[in-house]
Amino acid sequence: MTWLAQQILTELARVPFGLTLDGLGRRLDRPAADLVMACATLHRRELIARVGKGGYFILDAGRALLAEGKTVRSGSAHGRRPKVSAQTLRHRVWHALAHRKKATLDELLTVACAGGERDPERNIRRYLRLLERTGYLVRLRDRQPDLAPTSPGHVKWLLLRWTGPKAPVSLQRGTALYDPNLRRAVVPSPPAPLPPEEGGEDVPSPPAPLPGGEGSRDAAP
Repeated sequence: MTWLAQQILTELARVPFGLTLDGLGRRLDRPAADLVMACATLHRRELIARVGKGGYFILDAGRALLAEGKTVRSGSAHGRRPKVSAQTLRHRVWHALAHRKKATLDELLTVACAGGERDPERNIRRYLRLLERTGYLVRLRDRQPDLAPTSPGHVKWLLLRWTGPKAPVSLQRGTALYDPNLRRAVVPSPPAPLPPEEGGEDVPSPPAPLPGGEGSRDAAP
């Protein structure tokens, strides 16, 4: 027997931008009440995230579970729930940004690296760009000067949105982000424009709204 939660997870793994309950109902031919209960189980176990209004998006933990051939039952969650690690480099970067409000990549490397990380500069740079695309950070126009006279200076990032102590994590190889504080996926928006130069102030652009999702006719609104 294939449990409904397992069927939902499998269907969500087949689409890039999530499905609504109506879309799941058409694919699985099951009543909405059953789908809601099964989705609640998957959401509690942090295998899927809510997207927009009435939509769901599979998380990396859900894909990993399917890849390992494990079964998800529609009842109460059993076993250990996946958690966002507080020991990762990106978790420390997230908290450093919350503390400093503004920081360069070099400053974050100094305060967040514990030693032994693999290519931490590339890791942090990719994380900052993902946070920028999802409206959590903005690049300031004025760069921090460098000691080298020919250097253009260092990009400085300003934190726009702090949603809680758990660091947002990358989804789908960096094409989206999951915020465990909001318990939902955040799809990147076009980069926000740089702030104006008048007065030389660090005035950020307004944060982009958290989008819902897009794609096929079954995609979450």
